[in-house]
Amino acid sequence: MTSTSYCRRTSPRQRLSPTRVTCWSACAQPRSVALVEADSRGARLILPFKVRVGEFIRTCFSDDLGLHQTRRARVAWIHRLESAGRTMVGLAFEQEIA
Repeated sequence: MTSTSYCRRTSPRQRLSPTRVTCWSACAQPRSVALVEADSRGARLILPFKVRVGEFIRTCFSDDLGLHQTRRARVAWIHRLESAGRTMVGLAFEQEIA
């Protein structure tokens, strides 16, 4: 098991505050997404496209200076927001964000 498979609630978190978050998958082009919360191991985001639990997507976090970090992330859970046509997801990054 990798460290991203453990529950994030049981370990200390290093919160992230990016100014922009972009996500894409094999079936969806890069799009800006809404950030609910993020830390070095995972995030909760609201995506404008559908995904499935277990699917991998790419997530890019950018700051005010234009610096960015891109990580591959596994979709740990989903909650469909049917009225808005969006999906809230919990992600676990394969590699921690520094």
